[in-house]
This record gives sequence, C-alpha cells and structure tokens, in this order.
Amino acid sequence: MPPVMSSPINPEPGGPPVTSPNQASPDSRAVDLRPARFDRARAGADRELIVHYTITGKPQCNMLGQVRVAETATEVRVTLMLGRQPGADCTGPQPQLAASMM
Repeated sequence: MPPVMSSPINPEPGGPPVTSPNQASPDSRAVDLRPARFDRARAGADRELIVHYTITGKPQCNMLGQVRVAETATEVRVTLMLGRQPGADCTGPQPQLAASMM
C-alpha cells in the first residue's frame, strides 16, 4: 500500500481560516498498541521529533501510545504506535471522520 501524503494548503484571501493539526504526546495508558501509518516526520527543537498523522474513527480508539525511533549510521526508522484508552468500546462501526494530528 503506498504511503499516505498530503499537499500543503495555501489559504485564499477572504477564504476560511486554515486549521492546524491537533497536537498529541505519547500516553502510556494506551493499550492494544498497533503500528500506524504517518504522513511525514521532521526534526523539531533539540531532540524533538514531529510526526504528522491522521486518525479516523473514535479518538479514544486511536490514542497515541508510543513513537518508536531506531537509528543506525545510515537510517532512522520511526514507528508510530496507536492504541485505545482503557475501557473504550472500539467494537462495531466507527465514524469515518478524519483528524490531522502531530
């Protein structure tokens, strides 16, 4: 499956305001972690890594649990791990609304 990418959004004068992605930090309470695709990653300040990703479905079923980083002399491998809040009911149909996260 090809990676999911997005194009930059350039606001038009007089148009609706451009929203910025929601911000999330890894939460150790997330359970049932699974790897998830992300749109892009970039270096932040100091040792910070900024990862842009999109979730669909209930937010409590797509909680950021971990960002795993493995670095060698030739590459940096990033694995984004999403999970659910303990006690969240993530069975059955999920709404198909998307939220941009970073």
